Amino acid sequence: EGSLLTKKEAEDIALERAGLTRQQVSLLQSEYDFEEGRHTWEVEFRQGFREYTARIDAETGEILEWERE
Repeated sequence: EGSLLTKKEAEDIALERAGLTRQQVSLLQSEYDFEEGRHTWEVEFRQGFREYTARIDAETGEILEWERE
């Protein structure tokens, strides 16, 4: 069994997917969860008027859900 992603690692994955840096976003929030037998991180942030939400598998780093509004 591998170790789980840290909060920072999960945030980095979401930011990379969005093509943004920490300096470019605001209201960066992350929440760890265990649901449906899966460890996940939910990462949310804003850039301007856009809002991003990512749900990331904390074991594999795979992005399970991705929203940009």
